Amino acid sequence: MEFVVTDVPKNAVVEWQDDEGEARVLAARKGLLRRWLHGLLEGLPPADVRRIDVDDAWAYFGEPVPSSLVPFEVDSPALQRALKRVQAKWKKLPPAPEPLSLVPGARVLAEGLGLPKAAARVLAVLALRDADSEFCAALSSLRLDDSRRVLSTLAGWAGVGLEATRQCVGEKGVLATLRCLVSDDGEEPTLECAFALSPTVRRQLLSPQPSLRDLLSGVFRPTPAACLSATDYPHLSEVLPIWTAYLRSAMAQSRPGVNLLIYGPPGAGKTELARVLAASVEAELFEVVVEDSDGDPRGAREILQLSRAAQIALKDRSHSLMLIDEADAVFESAAFDPMRRSGTSKAWTIEMLETAATPTIWVANEMGHVHPAILRRFDLVLQMDSPPASVRRRIVEHHLGSERVPASLRQELSENPHLQAGHVAMLGRMLGALPKGVSAAQAIRQQHAALQELLGLPPPRALLRSSLGEFDTRFLNADRPIDEVIARVVERGAARIVLYGPPGTGKTAFGLALAKALDRPLQSCTSADLLSKWIGDTERNIVDAFTRASREGNVLMLDEVDSLLMRREDADRQWQVSQVNELLNALDHFAGVVVLTTNRFDALDRAVLRRLDFKLQLRAPTPEQRIALWRQLCAQQQWAVDEADCQRLRGLDGLTPGDFHLVARQYVDHRGPNAKADALRDLQQEWQIKQGNQRVVGFAAPRSRLDA
Repeated sequence: MEFVVTDVPKNAVVEWQDDEGEARVLAARKGLLRRWLHGLLEGLPPADVRRIDVDDAWAYFGEPVPSSLVPFEVDSPALQRALKRVQAKWKKLPPAPEPLSLVPGARVLAEGLGLPKAAARVLAVLALRDADSEFCAALSSLRLDDSRRVLSTLAGWAGVGLEATRQCVGEKGVLATLRCLVSDDGEEPTLECAFALSPTVRRQLLSPQPSLRDLLSGVFRPTPAACLSATDYPHLSEVLPIWTAYLRSAMAQSRPGVNLLIYGPPGAGKTELARVLAASVEAELFEVVVEDSDGDPRGAREILQLSRAAQIALKDRSHSLMLIDEADAVFESAAFDPMRRSGTSKAWTIEMLETAATPTIWVANEMGHVHPAILRRFDLVLQMDSPPASVRRRIVEHHLGSERVPASLRQELSENPHLQAGHVAMLGRMLGALPKGVSAAQAIRQQHAALQELLGLPPPRALLRSSLGEFDTRFLNADRPIDEVIARVVERGAARIVLYGPPGTGKTAFGLALAKALDRPLQSCTSADLLSKWIGDTERNIVDAFTRASREGNVLMLDEVDSLLMRREDADRQWQVSQVNELLNALDHFAGVVVLTTNRFDALDRAVLRRLDFKLQLRAPTPEQRIALWRQLCAQQQWAVDEADCQRLRGLDGLTPGDFHLVARQYVDHRGPNAKADALRDLQQEWQIKQGNQRVVGFAAPRSRLDA
């Protein structure tokens, strides 16, 4: 094959519109690479020439290997004479074009990001080298592995200074920042593979019609449009106007170092809120690509490098915002670095926060271990938990507002306080893929329950609702009028209440009735929700529960609080005292409505009693209340009320509303001829158990006791 270089002006930009044009460009690239290789061979000292694998190097010129040249027995003068013959042919050819003119993407990237000309030229050189495997094989035969020689050779090909080249390809250089280079894993650089380009970047650089967006697709990308709007966040109605005004001001003034933080548990809707914020200020939102081409998460260092690159690309876009999602990796690296470089990671993070040219929204799950030096550099901070019921309802309607999903199921999902926006979106995608004939309700229930279990969350309480109907406070037997207490709390808008008494007497029902009267959501937590095996986590869970209730205006109900408020003098461990102190402190500073429930009032720490506005004892219902509960159960099940049955119930002192709810669940849609008698028998069995007699008995018990 004869060596040919097409006649291309030195500074022209080589383009192609058809196959012929493409062939001219490829030939021009090949010719330039051959000139580079010849220059290396011509400048090698005799000692280095004798180390050359002649076949690979010489074959690249398209010339037959001189017969006098035998591999591993190189006659240096013969090689030099052969090179001179080739050189004589080259002297008749026009000057080779500049590398930058043969790599369209390098020019697009340089102009789009305002890169130094040196960076663009070095990028073009690397793209041309990496694209030609035969050229790399020829370079490998030269065995040039001295780092300074490698760097000076690349600088010579690019036509830039040695120091400028070093700055371009260095660890913090622009090419590393733009994620153009593949990690060398600490290997010694050789001329054929030092500072290798990412294959994706190389292909895009050499594309005949490159675009800046494609070139930077591995760095950042536009986010999808928001599914919700600011009106879908009524619980943030006081926060969002402040955030949007601040973002508008920052963009108008091109103010650097503007950073906003949204954090909270996974699935709380943090990323969607970032999109809503961008839409509210009419800005484009671009997210840093935090996963690699295999979908694996990137490390903190990579994310920071990509963020810098995105900042460079977006610096001239006055109406743009940047999103760094899943930022936990960055924050954790700054706090805990196994290689003891945490100081460096922290410094890089702080530098990013202080110099960001584009307002940046950071989204993270956990902020408990973030260094204070990083925390104080955020302009605005928002903690997001599971959204309140009104927002959950809108999210459910948006994703599951299909005729295939019963309205009752949508309501049940909305009432689940542990519902996460991300899970609802997933359920919506599943719904869209379900074939006809498959029960959408059953599939949604099963998948939602599986997700709750996977995350260690309690099962949806709305799905456990009994068939006894809506509970009425007239079924509660308190030591003072219930309606009077509720009226006083509604009037004041704040209260600290404790409910105590046997299980099943309606303590949870009181919380629901109070929340309904106040027209506020009920935020219910059990001791199991708050207690943790890790020291310090219980205290933090207590603070989080009160903080969420205060922020969302919820009625906070703490069930089974005796395990959290045990008498401190009975404590065996210091952490038990600490959690009591934390809960007492939270009660002191909480300005809302909190309801504590316990079955062991006598076990509570005495200090808590001084902090409570109302102490209500709930006892088992009176005979009249038991009969009223039975009548409601019969009405719900469409059973006829028998006065004899009512008389029997008068004798079952100790039955609670919880017992009636339990029996009601057993007879959902049960219409057998003996259903009512069986239900009454089951109630009597519950009564017998309470009396300490586990023996199953029917209505053979002494009539004098039943009819009393």
